[in-house]
Amino acid sequence: MLNAGIPLGKALDCDTAFSDVAEKIRSGSSFCDALAASGLQGNIIATISVGERNGDLAGGVARACAQMERNESFRKKLVGSLIYPAFVLLLCVGAMIILTSVLLPSFTGIFNSLGASLPPLSRMIMEISGQWPLITVLAAVLFAAGIRYVMSDRGLKFPVIGNFRRKLIFAAFFRAMAESLSSGMNIIESLDLASSVVNSKIYKEKLISVSASVTEGQKLSAAFDSVGIFNKTVLSLVSAGEQASSLDKVFEQLAGLYEEEIENNLKTFSSLVEPAATLATGLVVGIIVFAMFLPIIKLIGILGG
Repeated sequence: MLNAGIPLGKALDCDTAFSDVAEKIRSGSSFCDALAASGLQGNIIATISVGERNGDLAGGVARACAQMERNESFRKKLVGSLIYPAFVLLLCVGAMIILTSVLLPSFTGIFNSLGASLPPLSRMIMEISGQWPLITVLAAVLFAAGIRYVMSDRGLKFPVIGNFRRKLIFAAFFRAMAESLSSGMNIIESLDLASSVVNSKIYKEKLISVSASVTEGQKLSAAFDSVGIFNKTVLSLVSAGEQASSLDKVFEQLAGLYEEEIENNLKTFSSLVEPAATLATGLVVGIIVFAMFLPIIKLIGILGG
């Protein structure tokens, strides 16, 4: 609508969800100040802000929309790669609960009436099944603690998970750099904005130091090299981008490379997890089924004797 020449206030009036934003604009606020309470990420608002300052609000909004669409696409791919493992896990838990709470208890009554006891494996599973509430709570606590640990800076030390997290960090940083530079921000503003989207305290501090070094007059490639977190490919491309005055295109390329690697990693993860989850489910259910048949075999022996 902005590209069509429709005033911002009228464009916002087309959707009641933006009535508060439209009212603030009529009261004299800028578009970005009015959006500040909307819950949008800081880098999204900053992208729109640059377009607003440069007199190209439609372009800023278009770039922000493209950025949000990429973020949503990545989120869907990440969630999609976890759906199958989660489904298999729920299937496994459901099978265990049915077998241990319905089938095995029926054998317990029969054996008690005959003055015999269940086989050791069956008794062990029965005892475990009696602690389902405690096991569920412990599993949930351990899972939450594991996720929190992995997402912390200590999780960066893990060989596989840490490498994947670093790719996520670099992809977000390079994408923010590309968006901010292409929207007209200078290199210092772009570094400050891109550093704010990084969700690692260690990496954020290093990137803030890059901004400080560039402010003091150091070249961006040299500042990147000094923090020791970027590989030779990144340093070479950034150096070439500086010489050609095309850093926005270089960061666009780097963001695309890392996003492609992340997507390939997710595909590999899905292809490996699916058979592993199926095998684990079959193993657990097989053990429980075996524990269910042991009482039948023992019962046949008792009745036959």
